[in-house]
Amino acid sequence: MRKQRQLNLLATPLFVVSIALLALNDFVLKAAIHNWLTGKLSDISGLIAFTVFACAIWPSRRWFVATIISAAFVLWKSPYSQPVIDLINSILPFSLGRTPDYSDYIALPGGWLVCLFILRLRPWPMRSWLVGAMAILSLMLFAATSRYIPMHRVTRTALIPAYGDQRTIPVVEGQLQDLFDEIADRHGLRCTVCDPLSSGRLYVKNEADPPGFSLAVNFDPRRGILFFDLSSRGGQADKNTHEISLIRTDIENRLKTLFPDIKAEEAKQPKPRKTLQIAVRKKTSKASYDVPENQEDYNEDYNKAVTVIGTVVSRFGLQRLTPSHFIMEVYRVRVNGRRLDSESTAYVHSSTFFYRGRLFGPRPLDRELTVHVSGSGGPFVYVDITSYSAEYLELQRNIADELEQELQATFGKKRAWLRWGSRR
Repeated sequence: MRKQRQLNLLATPLFVVSIALLALNDFVLKAAIHNWLTGKLSDISGLIAFTVFACAIWPSRRWFVATIISAAFVLWKSPYSQPVIDLINSILPFSLGRTPDYSDYIALPGGWLVCLFILRLRPWPMRSWLVGAMAILSLMLFAATSRYIPMHRVTRTALIPAYGDQRTIPVVEGQLQDLFDEIADRHGLRCTVCDPLSSGRLYVKNEADPPGFSLAVNFDPRRGILFFDLSSRGGQADKNTHEISLIRTDIENRLKTLFPDIKAEEAKQPKPRKTLQIAVRKKTSKASYDVPENQEDYNEDYNKAVTVIGTVVSRFGLQRLTPSHFIMEVYRVRVNGRRLDSESTAYVHSSTFFYRGRLFGPRPLDRELTVHVSGSGGPFVYVDITSYSAEYLELQRNIADELEQELQATFGKKRAWLRWGSRR
């Protein structure tokens, strides 16, 4: 009976209305309007609904619930959670996404007010099975809301028929590169990653809105496989569906003109095979991150680590993400043209990227092998080494071994160690 009374909080008008508003806003209003109001409405209704849900599970711990939810929300909406999100996204088959924005903290009082008045809420009369259905539905909605990024995407591969000997490969690659440059220009896309097609090229609609409209292309000359990825993310995703179809048709028609026997099919993106993480810990492990001895040399330690890492990975043929590529990573802290605040800018400048292999997605870091160096906002430096291709697994292990040795030689064995993943 006590358990039933606890779950009855999910039948209160406050919970039902907030869940309904969250669903309506995230799946209807955002797609139709997508402005600051829909963003704030999602945060407020979601925080209230989740707080009621947590109090239904731990009604006697409502102030503890309010504290934990508030702390988690503050971290989630700050750029300091990005290294954790990057790591999770490298493992899961879907992507977590959120917009770091401190103005979203306006929703925080909602959770505390819920806990203040939770004992006064009176449920609507509902059967127990309906309350259980509400619980399951709300869990699905919380999960969908936290990772929902409107997106329309077309990913294709095409097998280019063999043409003569190896001397024809540069000619074929040149023809394909000219074809995609021309199509991109015709549809208002600008090249931002302009590497040879065998490494990957990336075209975007608007540099101020990197996650919006993009075309990524690469060509494997050894196997004669062409890959292209058309995607539209964010509030304009549904509106860009027709244009994506037009570009896809344009590409495939032009390819058939060049290569009449070409075969195109739906492509599957490679999934992350493995991620290894090396960390450089704080100087005084038993003291807080905030003590002066842990904070004073953090920037110097980060720059020193980047220098060591850059020297090591360059020996393995990795390139550093150039400033022209780097602008594409700003979407992590800026969405739909929102200006960067000082904290977000600090995060962007405390991330360094290296890569090797072909491009296969809408970000410059969608490569077969990547090394991401990030500062956590505290005296920690994380180095994520991710392989998206089986042929790079051995190279990934060799890089991890050498990086760990070099970082230990620089910072000491007690400060640098393999934090995540197995070399096996």
